[in-house]
Amino acid sequence: MGLLEFPLGIVMIFLSYKGLKNYNYIAIRRLVHTIYDLLHHFYGNPIVPMSPSSSAGCAVCDPVLAIWFFMSAPSVFELFKKRTFVELQ
Repeated sequence: MGLLEFPLGIVMIFLSYKGLKNYNYIAIRRLVHTIYDLLHHFYGNPIVPMSPSSSAGCAVCDPVLAIWFFMSAPSVFELFKKRTFVELQ
């Protein structure tokens, strides 16, 4: 993508720094990364040269991670933990 890669680095560093205190910035970072993945897929070179659809695959995964971070990154172990009788009362 040439020179367009440099602004991405600056934006990602800023959002990562802000994300140290607030997960919403990490979620926004994932969405910005999704946009760049789509730009790579449609207008640039794929992320992995041997796999032409690698950028599209990354663009599918990033919004899922963004949703998880917008939910304050809950533990997946807690989400799927078997509920005991005591917890149900």
